[in-house]
Amino acid sequence: MNRRIKFILRTLLPRAIRQHLILGGPLRGCRIVTSWHDYPAAITGRTERPLLEWFAENVKKGETWLDIGAHYEYTAIGLCRLVGAAGKARFTTLLKENWNRLSMVMAFNIKRPLAWRGAFWRDQESYGLR
Repeated sequence: MNRRIKFILRTLLPRAIRQHLILGGPLRGCRIVTSWHDYPAAITGRTERPLLEWFAENVKKGETWLDIGAHYEYTAIGLCRLVGAAGKARFTTLLKENWNRLSMVMAFNIKRPLAWRGAFWRDQESYGLR
């Protein structure tokens, strides 16, 4: 799509950050917290496909994985689903607002006990763990 057209269309999309159902792709039916303006490809399920396919081939139940830079939490959902209840998933993100979204997304999508932990960077020298 032409960059200019894409830019114009994106400016018209809603900016309200809220819970959305992922409409297609491998994570169809999961929920994500974002806006149509910020991450329409996640809401429609058209993002990160090569990475999610790689996860499906390489991530096994019961393993422990680390997602550095979870940001919009799309791949974090995929990791959690693949490692299962016996596995562990760890996440980092640079911004506390992203950490808050990640916490909500995990609450929406993980229906069984799962060891997941995340970190956000407070500043360049320290971090917080939950």
